[in-house]
Amino acid sequence: LFFLTLLVPIGLIFLCQKLVSNNTRDFLMSLAGIGLAVWVVLAIIYLHRAWEMMQMFGAHLTGSKAIRFLFLPIFNSLWCFVVVYGWAKLWNQNVRNHPGLQTASAVWSPLFFIFPIMLLISQGFLVMHFLTQEWPVDLRNQKHLISFSVWGVTLALTLICWCQIGLSINFLARKKT
Repeated sequence: LFFLTLLVPIGLIFLCQKLVSNNTRDFLMSLAGIGLAVWVVLAIIYLHRAWEMMQMFGAHLTGSKAIRFLFLPIFNSLWCFVVVYGWAKLWNQNVRNHPGLQTASAVWSPLFFIFPIMLLISQGFLVMHFLTQEWPVDLRNQKHLISFSVWGVTLALTLICWCQIGLSINFLARKKT
């Protein structure tokens, strides 16, 4: 469900590039925007559940405290170090030390460290394009290609990290039952 909610908006955006009718294009872009908003909500729910499930291992953050500052632009990239990388460190520590988690897989924490950095860089590019009013649409333009590449890497890191978070949530949910 998590990946499907991302694939549908990306497919709609790709389809919009092929259509010439402005009304149809606007409608599909609106649907894609709604789909991306749903994807962000699901990502926040996953992160909330991940921190809530870590409470049984003595986590210093609750789920609501963890996601509270993610709604502040620019600061959310810095808060991601605490929330995303902190969760990965706590998960790996508990996988190593807790006897009930011996069969669980550790997450690859360098990706969880790189994700907030890439998110901050992505937001920097977004602010730059907003201030210059030059949105990246031309793949032959080097500046646009750099922005697309950074956003693509950030999206890939997001998918990998949230996949690992989802697997951890599922592992803990199965352990509880």
